[in-house]
Amino acid sequence: MEVGDAGQRRRCPSCRRIAYRNPAVGVAVVLRDANTVLLGRRARGLYAGLWCVPCGYVEWDEDRQIDWAVRYWQRARKAGLPVDADFSTFWRDFEWMGVQRQLKVLGIFARLYHRDGKSAYLADMPRVLRYLCRACERYDALRPLRALLDEIHGGAA
Repeated sequence: MEVGDAGQRRRCPSCRRIAYRNPAVGVAVVLRDANTVLLGRRARGLYAGLWCVPCGYVEWDEDRQIDWAVRYWQRARKAGLPVDADFSTFWRDFEWMGVQRQLKVLGIFARLYHRDGKSAYLADMPRVLRYLCRACERYDALRPLRALLDEIHGGAA
């Protein structure tokens, strides 16, 4: 067991991954290329049956994220899916959707803690905040949001 800001978490001693108490299948189908997960089809919830990019509480480096996005974009264009012809526009749209999702996730985690007294997700907030801040730094229109996040977190965002 490790003790952190959010309390104790059980971790695998060899790989250091969190061992969750109530694991649930979140993805029913996984699209792979060699050993890389490209897409997963959601198994449960409001978005069951829809495809998604690997996410959750894993921090992927930016090079890997862009590589996956380029591969998806190339295959989507080849298949005739409605994606922008310019990858940089596609990537911007992808990141902006991520910003919206990360804001939503941070709000949900905060609500779970403040309203419901559940602190388990507090340890995941810095990771989500890092993704959010990195995206905000790249786009002029999102810089005011980045400044607000810095103000809220005392420049530590």
